Order: sequence, then structure tokens, then C-alpha cells
Amino acid sequence: MNNHQNWTIEISDSNIEHYGFSHIGNGRKENQDYQIALKNQDNKFIFAVCDGMGGHAAGSTASKIAGEEILSFSKENFEKEPKEILENAISNANSAIFNEAIQDKKLKGMGTTVVAVTIDQNLGYVAHVGDSRVYWIRNGKMKRLTKDHSYVQYLVDNDVITDEEAFSHPKGNILTKSVGISLDFEPEVRSRPILLEENDILLLSSDGLHNVLTDKQILNCIQENKIPLSELCEKLIKDALANGANDNITVQVIKFNSLSKKKLLHNKPIQFQDFRLSKK
Repeated sequence: MNNHQNWTIEISDSNIEHYGFSHIGNGRKENQDYQIALKNQDNKFIFAVCDGMGGHAAGSTASKIAGEEILSFSKENFEKEPKEILENAISNANSAIFNEAIQDKKLKGMGTTVVAVTIDQNLGYVAHVGDSRVYWIRNGKMKRLTKDHSYVQYLVDNDVITDEEAFSHPKGNILTKSVGISLDFEPEVRSRPILLEENDILLLSSDGLHNVLTDKQILNCIQENKIPLSELCEKLIKDALANGANDNITVQVIKFNSLSKKKLLHNKPIQFQDFRLSKK
């Protein structure tokens, strides 16, 4: 169990570098974030960050169930299409959390965010629920691949507030979608993969990072610190803590050193320069 501690995970591979660091934050008594990383024998990968919510035990229980369900389903079904893996794994996690809360009344109302990425050669598939995020960095530019399922994002989409106002909005923690709250549920999974290139970086984070560091600050940290990924994760978390991060903080960084090209049968991938988050 990940309660009451900081913890790391790492995958060493000739094609990619990966490191994940989860920190309890300045103001919490336990770490309710959970993270997974997995490589199978066919050189496919899945990474996920889950940020639990609920009472004292409920948040960490929900995030752990989600992470372990995603891990278990992926291990047993890596031969399936990556998009199908993400959809089914997160849906299974939703059902498992919901049913656990029914059986144990102390866990009533628990839920979690999920952001997950599968990598198949030079293609990346992205899914998310809630306000954990994944960023795509290339040549000094960064694009956010996920749009928060949150009340504040709803206000931004409807031109009530700006992105700048959203960053410090007092209702920034109100989610419009999470894993485990209802059986009427579908994760948001991008229909097309992203087309990765050598030296690209993907960054997965819980809101403990991006609620206190702007996207520009995150990018600047990555660009200014050409250091091993373990040190980069620690630097991002140190910067977040210095900016007053009270919440748990989880950061996973994936750097692609070499990539084989995936033969495409369908789903023309998204090029970096063409990617835009839709308005609605």
C-alpha cells in the first residue's frame, strides 16, 4: 500500500527511459496517489497515474484499485488493440471501485482520477478521467493531450473565465467526472494515436503538480534541466513544493530514445504540429 510515503517506479529499456516519483506533498498525512508502469515481452508499455479522493481510507483505496485493475487487465490482454485495452481496463476499474464502496460503507463515495498511456512502437494512445494530465514535449514546445473533466474547465470552454483565471480558481478541485462514482461511465479515450519521434517526452501528472506550476513553468523546468529523468522528476516536485503544493504530487516522465515504426492498418496518427485540444 502506498499510504504515508513517497515512492518511485522505473523502467529501463533500450528504446525508452522512464521514471515515476510520487510525493506526499506539504500538507497531507497520506499519499492517495497511485502509479503503475508495465512493459510486456512484445515491447509494449502502459503507464498510469491515479489520484484518489474520498475520506481518510477511501482515496488511497480507490486509486490503488484503479491502478491494480489497469495493471492486471493490461498484463492479460496486451495482444488486444491499445484503445480497447484502455477502455476496458479503466471501465473495469470503475466497476471494481463502485462495488467495493457498496460492500464497505466507510468507502462510500470514493473515486479516483486516471490518466493512462499505452505505447506500441512509435504510437501512443491516451485515456483519462478527471484532472490528472498527460503532456507531449518536443523541441522546446509542449502540448497538453488531456482536457480536465472539471467545473473550472467547463467555465473555460464556455468563455466564462480564461485559462489564466482557471489556474487560481477557488473551485479548481471540483470534478465533473471520475472513476468509481457511478456505473453509468465511459472513459475518454482518444480515437487516434499520437505519432511519437525520437527525443519526444511524455509527462503524466496528478494535479498536485499542475495546480501549482503553470504549463510554462513545467516546460521551462524540463528545458532548463538536461539531467537524468530521476533528477528531473525530483526537480519538478521540488518546484511544486516550493510553490506551496499541499496535495500529493505524482510525476511520470517518459523519454523516447529510439522507436520502431508501427505498420498502420487504420487510425491515421496525430502529428505533433497538428494537435489541438478541441474547444468542447
